[in-house]
Amino acid sequence: MARIIVIEADARTRRAMVKTLERRGHEVVATTGAEAGLEALAALPPDLLVVDVATLGKDARASVRSVRSKHPAVSIVAFVDPRVGDVESLLGDVEALGRVRTLGKPFRQSAFLDVVSVSLAEFAVAEREDLPRPAPRRLRTQQTVLLIDDDAGIRRSMRMMLEDAGFRVYEAADGYEGLALYRRYRPTVSIVDIIMPGKDGVTTIGEIRMLSPRAKIVAISGADPKAALADLAIAQAYGAGRSLQKPFGAADLLATIAELLSDSSP
Repeated sequence: MARIIVIEADARTRRAMVKTLERRGHEVVATTGAEAGLEALAALPPDLLVVDVATLGKDARASVRSVRSKHPAVSIVAFVDPRVGDVESLLGDVEALGRVRTLGKPFRQSAFLDVVSVSLAEFAVAEREDLPRPAPRRLRTQQTVLLIDDDAGIRRSMRMMLEDAGFRVYEAADGYEGLALYRRYRPTVSIVDIIMPGKDGVTTIGEIRMLSPRAKIVAISGADPKAALADLAIAQAYGAGRSLQKPFGAADLLATIAELLSDSSP
């Protein structure tokens, strides 16, 4: 799906990240140090750079700035072990450069996949911005999409994809807020994350379906790949017409919505 370069000195962490990314279909090049990683960047420009900030040396900000100047569209996920100096300041420095997502070690696989998903979505947007952009395609009768996801970054990325396609978008941070917005606006399509605090996605989907038996619903999940497949299967049993496993790009999202809207089955 995407080309990703991983720079991580710790062998165990590096193997875990590579395995996780390859399971999602990504092409991964992994290196142990900054020099080899930067050579890989020059030889094979990626969609995403995943890097342990500590491997970049004392002036991590300068290294990230150099990467950004040579590869302006590439997105970056930076992380660092909390035992390495002033972590908050270090991550803040590189994050300030823009389109750099940060994580502190140790991190959960689901958190890693979520930040990768958001970063790849941002890469897709940045790549498009380098080209002449046509005016957003407006639908004859503007259709609406309700996004229900507790991750603000993922909602923001999906909103950009959908608004570019001409949809009007409403956002909710959890199932409770999502149901309230659904009752108020009755959106054309609802996109519901499965793993959320409070009211989870499966319950939310079931309650939307009770409100509107013919509701158009897309279930999404960024959990562990095996768990995500199981969760999405359950969501479809509860009434989701389509499902998507994170990370996904604008093409996959819009194609899924188009298929759902063209499907006349209950």
